[in-house]
Amino acid sequence: MKKIYILTLCVLCIHSAFSQSRREERIKEKNHEGSLELFDVDADDKDFSNYIIPDSFKKAPAIILCQKIKYNCPENGLGATYTSTLHRKLVIIEKTSLEDFSTLYFDLDLKKGVDKIAIKIIKKGGKENVITGRDAIKVEKGNIPRIYRSSFSYGNVEYYKMAVPDLEVGDTLDYILEKKNKVEVSGYTMTANPLPKSYYFVNSKYPVIKQKIDFLLSKADYLTYKSVFGVPEIKAVETDERRLHAFSFTDSYRNGIEDERWVYDARELPHIKF
Repeated sequence: MKKIYILTLCVLCIHSAFSQSRREERIKEKNHEGSLELFDVDADDKDFSNYIIPDSFKKAPAIILCQKIKYNCPENGLGATYTSTLHRKLVIIEKTSLEDFSTLYFDLDLKKGVDKIAIKIIKKGGKENVITGRDAIKVEKGNIPRIYRSSFSYGNVEYYKMAVPDLEVGDTLDYILEKKNKVEVSGYTMTANPLPKSYYFVNSKYPVIKQKIDFLLSKADYLTYKSVFGVPEIKAVETDERRLHAFSFTDSYRNGIEDERWVYDARELPHIKF
């Protein structure tokens, strides 16, 4: 009788594990289908298609053609959700840059099916290869390259990584990260803070032609910021949403940093904190 009980328990455990695995696969498949729609949002954005590469940038191993970050915070109060999105498009010029971009790092949780990632490799002839985010694994140790850290908040952030196969010199890498966040209590003031304190550095390892940050916030929220070392300021912009207000930051033609090893970020590099 004990053997029968043990056998039944083993079968149930195997079935449960298999069912959970199948559920995770279905979530990933559904997430991937929805992720491809992210490219439709910026389909008419001319900044990602019309750009002029200066001669001084052409000697760089890679060039960031355009990158944009969006914070969409239409709700206010503890428990409210908001979305942060990063869209980056770059071209691989030399083989040395493949080490940085053949692996992508991000702070998304793809298992729950809420966060999304969309990746395209555009070949010289125009052919597009779409890559899924199914094989992302958590980064246990090691430093995150600056090219990925510069767009995220400082703090206790868990990163994941995934390989980008078949990336070659001359390819254009285009990817979008969308993260769902929940408003949490901030510090000793016990106030609901939608956006944690963030540092955005306008220079990275590779030159950037254009970069932009857009904020769409509830009018119950206010945005504080400070530009350092000549970085343009965040400006209020018009919006059709009566209960929201919008802000935008735009910067163009930033040179890459040749050697980052001995640089103390906040004390030496142009940035904006908000």
